[in-house]
Amino acid sequence: LVGAYSPAATVIKYWKLHGLDVPFLNISFVGAKALADQLKGKAKNVYVTQVVPNPWDASLPLVKEYQEKVKSDFEFISLEGFALAKVFHMALQKAGTSFDANQLKSAIEKLNVDIGGVTVNFSSKSHQGLKKVYLSKFNDSGTFTYVDHLD
Repeated sequence: LVGAYSPAATVIKYWKLHGLDVPFLNISFVGAKALADQLKGKAKNVYVTQVVPNPWDASLPLVKEYQEKVKSDFEFISLEGFALAKVFHMALQKAGTSFDANQLKSAIEKLNVDIGGVTVNFSSKSHQGLKKVYLSKFNDSGTFTYVDHLD
């Protein structure tokens, strides 16, 4: 499913109501926490791909720093934004004090950095900084478990 949490939840509930018992796959754009809130008790077989690690697992330095700065209401999307801000800050530092759009683009394309246990790298041919995709599965309680396959 590609869409925001409210329409995705409506579709999942509708299909489940009509007996469709299959894995429902969503991309991170959906807003996983909001989707989980709408699906409480109906989250069986619902998965969401994520481009960031678990925002509740402070074992990675990136997540620990994020949690220290955000303090509460951890979410995948805000961790993604936090990581993006770190990367953009690094690109600005690399570009120097006086730069134009092309120089900033060049600085970003040269980034290959560890931002706290997560590697981000760009090139002139690849503008996708995060290459890993994490698969999270909803629990009926509204929490998430990272999994490496569909049940």
